[in-house]
Amino acid sequence: EYRYSNKGLRNFGFILEHRYVMEQSLGRPLLKSEVIHHLDGDVQNNAIENLYLCRTTSEHTKLHCAGQRYLEYLVRERKAYFDRETCEFYSV
Repeated sequence: EYRYSNKGLRNFGFILEHRYVMEQSLGRPLLKSEVIHHLDGDVQNNAIENLYLCRTTSEHTKLHCAGQRYLEYLVRERKAYFDRETCEFYSV
């Protein structure tokens, strides 16, 4: 779930917090084409260290696909497993 910050003046005074954090870091407004990726997958973690600026939606999709392929590789190599009860991956 995304949290909102009223520090921006767009969208009736609200801006998604991760976009606000990235804008402050860059010192400029984000382009509509730019997408913010949460590196650890936790959309609540809006620390700048956890955010990556994707120039396009396509670049963002590729990041998600690459991450899924890597998880599948780790499971095949028995370095990680998927817990069906929690629906989470864990390292061995």
